[in-house]
Amino acid sequence: MKIIIPLLLAFVVFGCQNDSKPTTVDESPITSYYFANMHYPQSTMISSTESNKVTLEYSDGNVIKRLAGVRAIDPATGFSYAYSSEISDDLIYSDHTILIEEGRILPFYPDPTSRTKILLDNNNRMSQRINIKDLPIYQTSLDTVKYTYNIVGLLIESKKGKQTSEHEIAQYYYNPSKNLDSIVTKNYLSGTVVFYKIKETFDAYDAAVNPLKNLFLFKETFLRSLSKNNYMHYEKNKYDFDNNLVDHEERNWSIPHDANGEILFDAN
Repeated sequence: MKIIIPLLLAFVVFGCQNDSKPTTVDESPITSYYFANMHYPQSTMISSTESNKVTLEYSDGNVIKRLAGVRAIDPATGFSYAYSSEISDDLIYSDHTILIEEGRILPFYPDPTSRTKILLDNNNRMSQRINIKDLPIYQTSLDTVKYTYNIVGLLIESKKGKQTSEHEIAQYYYNPSKNLDSIVTKNYLSGTVVFYKIKETFDAYDAAVNPLKNLFLFKETFLRSLSKNNYMHYEKNKYDFDNNLVDHEERNWSIPHDANGEILFDAN
């Protein structure tokens, strides 16, 4: 039986702080990972000459830079994306705000391709994730995801848009071990008219401690940050307004562990 339960997310600040700047890492922050172990697009070409790893740089306990990622390529290659070590994401911290400037391709394109602002509440939990448009005139309510927490401060739901127009609501379900079981997202045309539904399921968990709980900041690591342990199977099904299956995605991982049973996300 699936139940909705509170989950201790990585939106909690770890350790002591000397000022109001948010801290997002624990005592042993992860410094690199193999990109295919995360939720980058499946149709991504692996490099035959580079490491295919993404590295993280820290300062004062905060991630300040993410190096490497994926970039769009000509679909005629048979892939939509390719790993690139030239990509750089920069993070800027201020009071209860984290600005992520994403997609610089150094040294050719020094300007970010997108920007994301994360707002933290007074308990240093993520309250909003905002996709910032270049011009305010193009900014809409669909660019903002809002997170709601229960009375003990744990995430129970996320929403974007306005109920009077197109909007989206996601609910999170967990198994008795407090690992993510599924996410059900409904997109509404308006009011209660469902346009489509997406169900994501997670299973085949290991027994290792999840080292990614601090990486809720990035979309590619967000899903993995939600659980106590680490899933090896993911499935995503999209249904139309008549509940017909219109899209299916499935992933399986065989991520190695060390002699102590700790997961090695930086290995392929």
